[in-house]
Amino acid sequence: MNNMRVVNLENGLVPSGEDLIEVTVSTAAIFPPAITDPEKTRYIRFHVESNPVRYRSDGTSPTASVGMPLAAGETYTWRRERWLTTEFIRSGAADAKLIAETLGC
Repeated sequence: MNNMRVVNLENGLVPSGEDLIEVTVSTAAIFPPAITDPEKTRYIRFHVESNPVRYRSDGTSPTASVGMPLAAGETYTWRRERWLTTEFIRSGAADAKLIAETLGC
């Protein structure tokens, strides 16, 4: 069963195929990498692999115990603006991985 969460996506959004982003989330909080073509990117769809992460989008770095949790094995779709202002950190003892793709029109 697919555990994808999609909210308010408009018709016509397609994976760009250009930005397949893999981020290893270790003990230090990280920003996601830059998007190659931000003008064409409207959303980021990403999957949390293997271990959970925490995030904050308010300019404060998350810690392993502070921040909004995202469960391993879940897929999320966020607006580009939210993605670009978010920091992630692993919330368990092992590194986590995010696999992301851009969606545009």
